[in-house]
Amino acid sequence: MGDVFETMKKEPSAHLFNQPLNTNHPMYEEVKGNYMTLTMLDLHFKIGNKYKNTDDLATDFRNMIMNKMKMSMQGGDPSEYQAIQDFLVKFDNEFRGLENQSLVRGPETPPSNKA
Repeated sequence: MGDVFETMKKEPSAHLFNQPLNTNHPMYEEVKGNYMTLTMLDLHFKIGNKYKNTDDLATDFRNMIMNKMKMSMQGGDPSEYQAIQDFLVKFDNEFRGLENQSLVRGPETPPSNKA
């Protein structure tokens, strides 16, 4: 999954998914509880225990994209819609074959102090 994040962060429209939520947007109240940026998703993946498997992560990824898509059509910039849709297609292509893989990390083994 790390490779998927690196690929998606390099997409030309990736900047759209790292914008803070605009408190003046008409959909602010609707999306504020589950608004996520690409950087936040990446951090949850790298340092958190939020995701048990790749499908859980993909759900949040797609929710992030769908929120941005809805916002672009309702009070946002409609010209961003195609770029957001292309980002979704790219994610789905990159994610293909990674479905339902475990992301549970076992406890780290401390380094051996053998001399």
